[in-house]
Amino acid sequence: MDDEVACHIRVASFGRTSFVMEYLVRDERSKRAIAEGRTVQAVYDYEARRVRPMEESLKEEIRRFEGRQVPSTQGDARQGG
Repeated sequence: MDDEVACHIRVASFGRTSFVMEYLVRDERSKRAIAEGRTVQAVYDYEARRVRPMEESLKEEIRRFEGRQVPSTQGDARQGG
């Protein structure tokens, strides 16, 4: 297979109890998008068996890793934000 693709992943936004990740798979030669996706990850407390608010320290670590500010929304895991 001679195809060369790049996979781009980023945290798109933070909610109160979740964060959104976006995905892009692109053909490197033509720069054409091959696939795009979006998922929501909830911060879950397994002992309490429910979602819990995202700690600010976790958000800061993700911002540091991303190397940029990540916008916050007012939604929660059930609302996709």
